[in-house]
Amino acid sequence: MLKKFFKILSIESFLFLSFIFIGVGSSCQSNYKYWSNGIDSFDSFKIYDLFLNKGESQIIDFKQQLEDTNLSITKLIINSKNEDVCTVKENAITATGMGKTSIEAKIYCKNEKTCYLAQLANVYVVDPTHKDLIEIYKAQDLVKMNQNKNGWYILKNDIDLKSYENWEPVGNLPTEQNERNAFQGIIINPKGYKIKNLTIQSSKTIPHGKYGGCNGGLFGNLDGAYIDGIILENVNINLSDFDGELASCAGGIAAQEIRSVIRNCKVEGTIISQDRSGGVIGGSSYGKLIGCTFKGNVQSINHAAGGIAGFGYIIKDCQVEGNIKGAFASGGILGFKTVTYYMKNCSFSGELLGNGYKGNLIGYTFD
Repeated sequence: MLKKFFKILSIESFLFLSFIFIGVGSSCQSNYKYWSNGIDSFDSFKIYDLFLNKGESQIIDFKQQLEDTNLSITKLIINSKNEDVCTVKENAITATGMGKTSIEAKIYCKNEKTCYLAQLANVYVVDPTHKDLIEIYKAQDLVKMNQNKNGWYILKNDIDLKSYENWEPVGNLPTEQNERNAFQGIIINPKGYKIKNLTIQSSKTIPHGKYGGCNGGLFGNLDGAYIDGIILENVNINLSDFDGELASCAGGIAAQEIRSVIRNCKVEGTIISQDRSGGVIGGSSYGKLIGCTFKGNVQSINHAAGGIAGFGYIIKDCQVEGNIKGAFASGGILGFKTVTYYMKNCSFSGELLGNGYKGNLIGYTFD
């Protein structure tokens, strides 16, 4: 009978430790069993998130990383899942090219005659000179992102969206024509350019999903995307007039995300929707919000509002200054959360309004 892989000591590890199934194969010695599952003594270890520029290296002591597992390790093989993004030599991870990948380990335990496969790190590499980066100079270039939602983009200029009275988000809910309609690419802003005056005045001017609902933000939906350094000034999103099925959600960067990384983003303005409202993200599922800030007002007419996210999982190093008002819950950082979440080094200053649950960091926790 297979034993449990690990006992959870770290919520962060629980959320983002992924194990890849591989059957018994020649990559392990013939007398070893090859498991993607694990054992009772495998307690926990930190999975690193590495953000590198091309050519940079970072040292990780992998044996130290696995020390708390209590495994009797006799052999450890580390490799990059994509060497076009980064390589591994001994304990050094070196960024070789633009993109996202992971660092994996084959862990041989002689006493158990077992080999385990585990993920040790997520690696994100930026190369502003990469040939596949699509340069964005003006508002029309942002609009064209909807034609290539898997593309890699780089901001090259300040952009004013004042001529777009109702911005149509990049990527959105599933439609009859496109079930996988979310933005899944990369956008970076290494020079700190600003996008100003993003405005959505009504839910009636933006697409609705085929299952109901509507999403408002620079992006509607993100799925596995990497968003780094986006700065939004004078955002004004108001989806309170939505009267269709389900509800409206809104966030400055995106209304909803899944499995995405939103890093070093800054949003200033007013965000209003019926359901999950957040200064940066409306609803965050299995993604990471790192080093983001919000200044302004967030409101949820019927549900939860949060300075960073209406709903979320991992939020680190984020700051909020503003007024947060949710009908059900108001949180300075997070409107509401499930039991499994992770928050570190976040702060809020401002007012929590409304008659629902309130908290300077988290409005309400579902047990």
